[in-house]
Amino acid sequence: EKTSEVYIDNPFTADKQHRRIYRTGDIVRYLTDGNIQFVGRRDGQVKIHGFRIELKEVESIIREFPDIKDATVQAFEEDGNKFIAAYIVSDKQIDIEAMNQFILERKPPYMVPAVTMQIPAIPLNQNQKVNKRALPKPERKATAAQEVKAPMNILEEQLHKLIAEVVHNDDFSITTPLGFAGLDSISAIHLAVLLNKQLGVELNAKTVLKTASLQTIENEILKNMLNQDSHSSIAQSANNQHPSISDSPKEVLSSAPLSYAQTGVYFECMKNPTSTIYNIPYLLSFPASVTADALVSAVKHAVEAHAELNVHFSVEGDTIIQTLNDSVPVEIPVSEMTSEQLTAYKQIFVQPFNLQKAPLYRFEVVKTEKCVCLLMDVHHLIFDGGSADLFVRQICKILEGAGVENETYTYLDF
Repeated sequence: EKTSEVYIDNPFTADKQHRRIYRTGDIVRYLTDGNIQFVGRRDGQVKIHGFRIELKEVESIIREFPDIKDATVQAFEEDGNKFIAAYIVSDKQIDIEAMNQFILERKPPYMVPAVTMQIPAIPLNQNQKVNKRALPKPERKATAAQEVKAPMNILEEQLHKLIAEVVHNDDFSITTPLGFAGLDSISAIHLAVLLNKQLGVELNAKTVLKTASLQTIENEILKNMLNQDSHSSIAQSANNQHPSISDSPKEVLSSAPLSYAQTGVYFECMKNPTSTIYNIPYLLSFPASVTADALVSAVKHAVEAHAELNVHFSVEGDTIIQTLNDSVPVEIPVSEMTSEQLTAYKQIFVQPFNLQKAPLYRFEVVKTEKCVCLLMDVHHLIFDGGSADLFVRQICKILEGAGVENETYTYLDF
């Protein structure tokens, strides 16, 4: 329904190549010189820390909080930083922290307003729409904890730098919930892995996303250090070495339940077993200097570095599980064809996968008169855009003579 609403027939041309247009939701106006000026959004969508936020969506959640009579959510900018502010109306004094927690239980952290102000009434203009100019200026009052912004020791400096690299933003304090700093579900996994590799602390990625701040992560590291030999741990930290959680070998998981995201995809696939909508196909072209044998070897090396690529899915009682099959051989056929034949062949290369049988990927190296190509098709249950970016970069690293390390923290661990 949403697709048919925003993708419509193009009334401006009969050209079949441009027969469809997309209603972006942007509001613009024509200037006298013929240029178009961007005015705003029809749907109230804004972008904060790289996340697209529907202001009406935040507003509707706030209205569900007890004793809220009216509310509006607006976007503001201060010193180049955008944030959202909520204005609420109630006959009672609202506990803002409790309301923020209420929002956090239903929405991601970046949708919690940075400022919430309780006012007597929402000002309206003559058209009975919110008069943003008449709203009081949002006051970002810092608490005593929030005023402690700069890292105060070497460990906090190291953590601040690490987190800033992951979220591409260094404007956060040691007590700022990392979700407010721009952390999302993918970067939370990235951060959890880096913290484990560099500082020896194991954190649940979902916990990191929901509640963690630099300070809570620091506390976890210090607790781990105190659980070990105090003197050696402090010496390790002073020498910038990595403290280890324990000397016992890490348990290698062979199976795990499905994540929430995987579960939805799994049931969709079971309802439509012949569909390829969740296949992720790529056709990659490599320069003629890359031989077919070298490309096959590089792909095998990259596959072997990632355990999740060798899982299959099954049902045990009432539980759907993913199981690692580490005996799956990586088979990559090599064929030769013309560029025209490859154009036709790639259309039939993508086929449905049997989720109960590994591997859920398919590779083929094709030599043409122009170059060497890699056809790859991987199921979305074990792969996504981020995975593809990493995987392709690793193939290139191997072809350039570098190695890649096997995962030490797998999706099964996550």
